[in-house]
Amino acid sequence: MVLSSLKKSEKSQMGKRITICLTGDNHGHKELIQKIIKDNPKCDLYLHTGDSMMEKEEVFPFEAVKGNCDEAFDYPEERIYEFYGHRILLFHGTNQAAFDFALHEYALNRKADIVFYGHTHRFRDELYEGVRFVNPGSCRKSRNLIGPSSSVDSGRPLFFP
Repeated sequence: MVLSSLKKSEKSQMGKRITICLTGDNHGHKELIQKIIKDNPKCDLYLHTGDSMMEKEEVFPFEAVKGNCDEAFDYPEERIYEFYGHRILLFHGTNQAAFDFALHEYALNRKADIVFYGHTHRFRDELYEGVRFVNPGSCRKSRNLIGPSSSVDSGRPLFFP
């Protein structure tokens, strides 16, 4: 687990919005990551939900977690970010993503009120029993009707607060 805090002080954050670019499941397609970075140069934070199948240097500036296809790569299983009073869990979701109750329990065990996850290749942004679940889908091949997606190119960039 990697814990990052983006807040320097509560006063310095007042009035500042943080824009997060969230993507995942590109399965080794470097050109997709490069395009997302090129198309979204002004995001404050770049997060990858796993299954990049790429080295850290190739995914940069994205901070990534290990997906079920990333066994050969040195990524943490999860990362936790704290800012604006939120605790955000970033992980792939290999064993939890198919079931809301499993995701919800996993989030509560880590005291997270926002969960960014991947694995299903299905875009999702919804509130479930007090926890916001965001899955950017797959920037390569989505399994729902919206096509390839990331949080930004799906028309739903993530802003905080």
